[in-house]
Amino acid sequence: MPPGAGGGGGRNNSKLIAIISAVVAVVLVVGAGVFLVSQGGDDENDEAGKGGGSDSNSQGTEGAGGSKKKPQSTDGKMIAKMPAPEVEEQVAVPGAWATEKSFVKTSTESVVAFDAASGEQAWELPLDGELCGASQHQTKDNKTAVTFRETKSSAADCNQMMLIDLKTGKKVWQKEIPGDSPDPENITISQGTVASAWIGGSVGFRIDGGKQVWSAKESSNDCNDAGYAGGEKLLAVVECGDFGEEEFKIQELDPKTGESTKTYEVSSGVETIRVASTSPMVLVAGAGTSTPTDIMTLSGGKFTPKISLDGDRYNTPCGTEVESCHGMTVGKDKVYLSTKEHAGSREGERTNEIMAIDLKSGDTSWKSDAGKDRTIVPIQMDGETVVAYRLADYMDPGQIVGLDPASGKQTPYLNLPKSSLDYEKEYGPSTISSRGEVVFEYGKLLLPDPYVTKDKGTFVDERLLGVGFGAR
Repeated sequence: MPPGAGGGGGRNNSKLIAIISAVVAVVLVVGAGVFLVSQGGDDENDEAGKGGGSDSNSQGTEGAGGSKKKPQSTDGKMIAKMPAPEVEEQVAVPGAWATEKSFVKTSTESVVAFDAASGEQAWELPLDGELCGASQHQTKDNKTAVTFRETKSSAADCNQMMLIDLKTGKKVWQKEIPGDSPDPENITISQGTVASAWIGGSVGFRIDGGKQVWSAKESSNDCNDAGYAGGEKLLAVVECGDFGEEEFKIQELDPKTGESTKTYEVSSGVETIRVASTSPMVLVAGAGTSTPTDIMTLSGGKFTPKISLDGDRYNTPCGTEVESCHGMTVGKDKVYLSTKEHAGSREGERTNEIMAIDLKSGDTSWKSDAGKDRTIVPIQMDGETVVAYRLADYMDPGQIVGLDPASGKQTPYLNLPKSSLDYEKEYGPSTISSRGEVVFEYGKLLLPDPYVTKDKGTFVDERLLGVGFGAR
């Protein structure tokens, strides 16, 4: 086996419990000493299933910038309300996408789409069992992957992966994930490969045809499981050493084989890693803590701290998973963060800003205000334009805006209707929460709920999978 071949490392149960209690994300190991179960060759037709995307939270839809993001009209309306199934307890339902003609959302045991013109259900694709995970990326021809249990039993293994055509609702292929009791919640897409990692293993399938190109199981070395980050590049976060004394490195993988092509060291003292962007490579790290403290960028082949998240200036931009930095976005040479809320112009009102920070120097390039008594969060990139969400307040609905990368000047993309105010407050983002992504593709906005519960909402009585908006 070649050195650095892709694989998965296992953690023992005591270490896993400690990691969970510390809210540390699971990460994937790829390194020497990992046993490679199988490895296939390359596919000839790579472009048909190539996944792309340069920024961390744009869904990685290749070619989805520019006119595909900005609506033809700024006058918006709520189009779709996506009903949630009845459940007895809270169930995680990660995964939400938009295509040119529909809003698509995972449910507890299916994937469902609603027409972006009528708001009616367009299709529903049943799964064999409960949803386990979903990629936040989709390919340029609107394909994505989900994992799920092999039967309806709650004790069944999460060993099924399906590639779905989001335009038609058809299953492209379904594969069994190898290994003993895999739990593949971490799924990503890069350059024509769907990759997944879990405690004890990893696997890669080619999008075109579903050929398994690597599979690995527990390693005997001291490096443990990792998580993948996709988009333009496929990265693996590698954790080595005992709990509390971990050392990290980042490996760039060949998506066709899972082999490591480059390895980058991470500064010592880091306890957790999130990948904010794979191109350029930007990490969000927790130094001496499980919560994010620093944004790291490459310098001399090593990831080093560039922007501090400690203190009262910036909001925490990431959740607990490797690809969970939904409260920030990354451009070609800048990172965009929202500041913490502070006093507005009137008593009891709050406001904040988006800051553009140079990746090389760490210096602030500009500040873009949310507006009088409003708040704002960056959600993704549209080429080099920053797409941001001016959040709804008690009286006024939200607005999607584009921020000029040179000046921060805001241009309206989509003005949401006042009639949807309570739905925005129920399902929209906030400046202080990393509960999940906001989907804005093809000029349409989808506010998904990452969970289904049995309880009514705080602001609306319905329990929904999400709500979709578009231009009038």
